[in-house]
This record gives sequence, structure tokens and C-alpha cells, in this order.
Amino acid sequence: MVFRAKLGAKLRATELLRMSSTIAERILEVRGKSKQGDFAKSLGINPNTLRNYETGRVSPNHIILERI
Repeated sequence: MVFRAKLGAKLRATELLRMSSTIAERILEVRGKSKQGDFAKSLGINPNTLRNYETGRVSPNHIILERI
């Protein structure tokens, strides 16, 4: 089975399963090697808030997700 992503790329069902990580894991992946404080500042949020997102305690709202 093949799915179309938002940008028009084709994704197989197995690729979608690999992408099924948590929001916390995806945020950590996007942040990469950036310092937590620097990344939080670039998003306009407190570093403690980012820490809560990365540990999965709290989920970011749609506005923060768009910034990420």
C-alpha cells in the first residue's frame, strides 16, 4: 500500500510505521545537537517547557508544532 505525503512523496506502509515515533522523540530529532536553551529561544518558549515536551510530560500545541 502506498500513501502520499503532504509534499507529494510516496510512502510505503512500512515507512509510515518507522515514522511512528512519539512527538517527544521527533522534537529531539529536529533539535539535533542544538543546545536546549538555544532551541527553546528560537521557538519563543521557556527551556523548561521544551524539556517537558522532550520528556513527553506535555504535548506542544499546534502553534509550537508549526514552529518546530
